[in-house]
Amino acid sequence: MLDYNIPGLLLRIEHDALRSGLVVLVRSFNSICSYRLLANGLRVGDFITHYMDSVSVVPLNIGDSSNVISMPRGVIIHDIERYPGFGGSISRSAGCFSMLLYKFNGIFKCFLKMPSGLQWSVVGSSVACKGAVSHLMHKYISLGKAGRNRFLGNKSIVRGVAMNPVDHPHGGGEGKKSKKCVPRTA
Repeated sequence: MLDYNIPGLLLRIEHDALRSGLVVLVRSFNSICSYRLLANGLRVGDFITHYMDSVSVVPLNIGDSSNVISMPRGVIIHDIERYPGFGGSISRSAGCFSMLLYKFNGIFKCFLKMPSGLQWSVVGSSVACKGAVSHLMHKYISLGKAGRNRFLGNKSIVRGVAMNPVDHPHGGGEGKKSKKCVPRTA
């Protein structure tokens, strides 16, 4: 297999309404523009490279992508393909990343460690990007009001004991005290 790479220039950083992380518009040297997830630490004007069909370990900068088997152990990666050719599906939300734990060249498998501690196995020819996804402070954003939470599609949940007896089996009674009965909800 030939080792060749495709460098690209970061044109602009944009916000996508359907995802928590930021996206970046990348123009490759053959004038093809595409959107990718922005890795934390990249700026407009930086170059990123996609190493294709690389078998040996390649030196990667933040935002570069390559096969998982050709990355060094212990590297932080995101936007990982679960199956080769199906597109990235692991570690894609804001501030998310995985760590490459083990590589088995004989069976062409790699093990990843998620922030939860869970370990996944992926095929070594799956593509991943180096670094964590941008917008690390997303989880600390306060919605501010109930209406903004409703705009996101989240409905409030009313407790059964706060309802009337005709609305829920736990309903009725005086004050906050609940009935001493078998729960009707799972």
